[in-house]
Amino acid sequence: MSIGRILILGIAAYITYAILYTVAAMVLYPSEIAAFVEQLSVLGQGNPVLTPIGHLLQTIAIVVLFYMFVANDDLKTGARFGSLAGLYLAGTNMVIAVGTVMPTGLLAKMMITDIVIGTLVGIVLAKIYGLTEKKDTGQT
Repeated sequence: MSIGRILILGIAAYITYAILYTVAAMVLYPSEIAAFVEQLSVLGQGNPVLTPIGHLLQTIAIVVLFYMFVANDDLKTGARFGSLAGLYLAGTNMVIAVGTVMPTGLLAKMMITDIVIGTLVGIVLAKIYGLTEKKDTGQT
């Protein structure tokens, strides 16, 4: 197990998730997200300190699972893995929605976003795994 490769994959995944989720929230449903966040703050829910830590823990789990069970540069396999990871994150959003005031329409959009972004992150992980593998073996 290469700790260096896991770190590279983890950093790449965290950055990819951050960029894609930020863009999705700003482009696909900005007013709905703003209203939902406002409702959470009125209800005293949400914790801006714990949220990035939770995302980091999720990312670590995804990267380690990728490394343990995929560990190759096949983009199609990466996409399949990522779509399953996205499906898992979509299920997490469903559970969170039960305890909040999240509108059903926003939940549906967020779940689709989870699956799409998960698929893209899986592709990124496969691509970067391949690049680091070639570097480890000295291939070009």
